[in-house]
Amino acid sequence: MLTPVSIHGINGSGPSSGSAELSERSLRDRLWQSTLIFGAGLVIGLVFLPIPLIHLVGLLAAGIASVVAVRRFRVRTLVRRATGRCPSCGADTSFFMSGGLRAARWPLTSSCSACGMGVRMSPT
Repeated sequence: MLTPVSIHGINGSGPSSGSAELSERSLRDRLWQSTLIFGAGLVIGLVFLPIPLIHLVGLLAAGIASVVAVRRFRVRTLVRRATGRCPSCGADTSFFMSGGLRAARWPLTSSCSACGMGVRMSPT
């Protein structure tokens, strides 16, 4: 789903216009991804379990993986990509959105690939 956004520069420049592509994740996709993350943490924890003192690192990794898995499960809408005109330099550019894994929480923050200025995007 393409959403129109207004883009403001961190330095106060703007606004300019752009668009953000959002995608809804199904329950099955969210469950699969969180299961993979949790499973990876569990495997790391089990591998390090028989090693004295180092097993604490494995337990920490398993704990962190379980927290990350729950947080990823709760994300229903992702920002796949965002494009628009940079309010600072005027270049038409594509803004970095963490490889399509970023949760859609407004306002979105990124930076211009042409000038490096930080930008903030809000739906219009």
